[in-house]
Amino acid sequence: MFLFSGVFFPLESLPHGPARSPGFLPLTHALNVCRALASGTVTRGLAAELAWMAILTAAAFVIAERWVRRRVLP
Repeated sequence: MFLFSGVFFPLESLPHGPARSPGFLPLTHALNVCRALASGTVTRGLAAELAWMAILTAAAFVIAERWVRRRVLP
C-alpha cells in the first residue's frame, strides 16, 4: 500500500496502470487529508476524502466481524 499511495513519491510519476489504483487505497486519502491540514489548504474536497475513508472502514469492519463470527460461532 505504501508503494501505490504516494507516500514516498508522487502519484503522477507512476505508470498508467498502477496510477489508477491509489484511489481505492485508504492510505492515499489519509495522506491527502494530512497534507492539506499540515499545509493549511483545507477545502471542501476533504469531506469527500473523509467520507471515503469512513465507508472503507465500515465495510472492513463488517467483513471482519462476519469472518470472526463464522470462525468463533459455528
